[in-house]
Amino acid sequence: MQSALTGPSDELNQALEGEGFEDLIKYEEELYKKYFANDTSYLDFVNSYGSTLMIEPRRNNYKLKVKNIEYEKTDSAEIVYNFSVELEYQKDGSEKSEVEVVAGQANLNEEHKIEVMLIRMNDFLGSLGK
Repeated sequence: MQSALTGPSDELNQALEGEGFEDLIKYEEELYKKYFANDTSYLDFVNSYGSTLMIEPRRNNYKLKVKNIEYEKTDSAEIVYNFSVELEYQKDGSEKSEVEVVAGQANLNEEHKIEVMLIRMNDFLGSLGK
């Protein structure tokens, strides 16, 4: 979560400015792939979230930074955690920052690798352009 919701980083900006998608794919693989149970769960994450989470902040000149992450195992027979993230956001050049709380859920396998990840952003990212 820390990596996915902090940025956009200089490395991400370079990957997005590269030719084609090869730089971005390599960037995401190095950052996220080791945390996922298999290629399907990894691809589901990067296609739904991954660098996609930084499009609106980047477009609207915002920086995001994770301030705190809290998580709690559910009562499920599966290995499922609910989490909340305090996310600080600040417009470039502004002295003022604000905090938004983002929630989600992660389903893990026996090796504690992510099988499914859900991040509930509501319209937070869309609100950055307003």
